[in-house]
Amino acid sequence: MKRLFVYTLILSMSIFQSCKEDFIGQIPTDNVAPGMLSDVQVTNIPGGAVFKYKLPVDEDLLYVEAQYERKGIKYNTKASCFENTLVIEGYADTEEHEVSLFCIDRSNNYSEPIILKIKPEVTPVITIGESLTLAQDIGGVHVVWENTNRASVNILLYAADSLGIMQLADVVYTSVEKGSYYLRGFDDTKRRFAALVKDRWENYSDTISGVFTPRFEQLIPKDGIRKIQLTEDNNENMGSGTWQFYQMFNDIYGVDTDGWHTRTPSTDPEHGAYFTIDLGHKVQLTRYKLWQRGGTWPYMHHNPKVWSLYGRDEDPTLIYKTHYENDIEYWSQGFKADTQNWQYLMKCRTEKPSGFDNLVITPEDLEYANAGHEYIFDENLPPVRYIRFVIDETWAGGVHPTLLHIGELTFYGKIVD
Repeated sequence: MKRLFVYTLILSMSIFQSCKEDFIGQIPTDNVAPGMLSDVQVTNIPGGAVFKYKLPVDEDLLYVEAQYERKGIKYNTKASCFENTLVIEGYADTEEHEVSLFCIDRSNNYSEPIILKIKPEVTPVITIGESLTLAQDIGGVHVVWENTNRASVNILLYAADSLGIMQLADVVYTSVEKGSYYLRGFDDTKRRFAALVKDRWENYSDTISGVFTPRFEQLIPKDGIRKIQLTEDNNENMGSGTWQFYQMFNDIYGVDTDGWHTRTPSTDPEHGAYFTIDLGHKVQLTRYKLWQRGGTWPYMHHNPKVWSLYGRDEDPTLIYKTHYENDIEYWSQGFKADTQNWQYLMKCRTEKPSGFDNLVITPEDLEYANAGHEYIFDENLPPVRYIRFVIDETWAGGVHPTLLHIGELTFYGKIVD
C-alpha cells in the first residue's frame, strides 16, 4: 500500500510539472531599461518608411522594435542589435501615421519610446493597379502591368461564367518590372473579364474590367505532327531509345529526361541547326509554346536561345527533289539561299524574367521556363502546314550551334483544310 502511494505521488508530480509552461530564453538578470535610440532619421517609401539610427551603448541590448497601427490593428516589426536600420511596410494610404521605436535588452526591459510621424508614399499595389490594362486576345485576354519597384504582388484575374457571375480564373504571382500575362481557355463568345492587384498585407487596387470576345483557336493535334527530312536539317537523335524527335510532342515537359536532343549534325556547322515539321493540317496559326529541357537545365547548355520560324503550305520535299536536291552550289549557301521558298513567320528568344546573365538563374526564371515560352503569330500571316526552325543561338553560347535540345512543342490555331 505504501509503495502504491509513493508511485501515485511521483506520477502526480510528473503530471503537474508537465503542465507548467516552460520558460524560453534567457532568465532576466535585471530590471534596468536600456537607453533610447538617437539621431533617428526617417525616409518615407512606397507603403511604409525606413528608420536609420544610432544604438545606445548597452552590453545586453537585444533588438529594436517598432510599434504601429494599420487599419486599426496593432503591429510590430523588429530589427537586430547588429543593424542600424528598421523598415516597416504594408500601408495602403499616404496619410500620416505614428510609430513608436523601443530598444529591448536581454532581460526584456523596454526603453522609453521615441515617437515619430511617417507619411508613406503611394504603395506599389496602387501604382501597379493604375498601370493594368486588358485587351482582347487569343482564347481570352492579354493583361499588362508595370511594377517599377519590383514589388512582390498577386494579379487576380476574373472572368464571367455562363450566368454572367464573375469567377476567379487565375492568380499571377510576380515581381517583374514589366509584366505580361495571357489568360486563356475561353471560347469565342463575348464575356466580361476583370483584374486587380493584391499584396501580402491584404491591400487591393481598384478593379479594372471590360467586355471582350476572345479570338478562336484550337489545339493542333500532336498525333498528326511528323518530321520532314530536308537537306541540311539536323534530325540525328542523341540516343537510340531516348531523346527522340517525337518526344517533343508527348506532353511531357519540365523534366530533364524527356524531349529531343540532337547529335552534332553532319552538315556544315556554319549554317546552324535546322529542323522541319509537318503539322498534319493547314493551319491559321495563332501561337505556339516551347518548353526548354527542364530540371536544372533551363537557360543553359543546348536549350534554344535565338531562332527563327519559317512556314509554307505545300510539301517542301517536292521542291527540293525537283530543283535543289543535288545542287551543291545552292546548298553551300545554307538556308539563307532558300528563304524565297518559305514564308517568314517570326523571330523568337527564350527570355529570362530576371534579366540576369547566363550564370544567374532565379526561382522566378525557373518558374517562367517551366510554364513554357509562348510566341504569338501575326494574325495576318497566311495559313501554313510545314514549319522550319532555324536555330541561331543556344544558351551554350556562340552562334550557329551544332547541338540542340528542346523539351516540348505545342501549336494552336484554326485548322483550315
